[in-house]
Amino acid sequence: MLCGMKTLTLFLTLLTLCSAQTYKPSESNLKARQWFQDSKFGLFIHWGVYSVLGDGEWVMNNKKMTIAEYEPLAARFNPTEFDAAEWVALAKAAGMKYITITGKHHDSRRLRHVGYETDPVEHRRRDSL
Repeated sequence: MLCGMKTLTLFLTLLTLCSAQTYKPSESNLKARQWFQDSKFGLFIHWGVYSVLGDGEWVMNNKKMTIAEYEPLAARFNPTEFDAAEWVALAKAAGMKYITITGKHHDSRRLRHVGYETDPVEHRRRDSL
């Protein structure tokens, strides 16, 4: 048993070292990282089907909801009563340098119409993004 654990540990260590050495970020990637670090202040919007309950993106897990309980919420999520330009203006006025919106989150629902999905969220009247 001990020999097997040593072998597994050695294998995982070598795998980690080999994997870490194969990735070399491109120049544009490094510039983007630097821009993000320098920007410091931005807005992350977690917004999706879970918003119907007003309880955060982990609502299914936290409330121990089944898929059958969660699925009907998709038909109720149709965000048309919002002003994206106002959101951007508020973020800029606060000094934010970027906005990131979760276009697809833990529940695998997209905020953007892709055209080939059968998900009820996909077929609403307004593309949220």
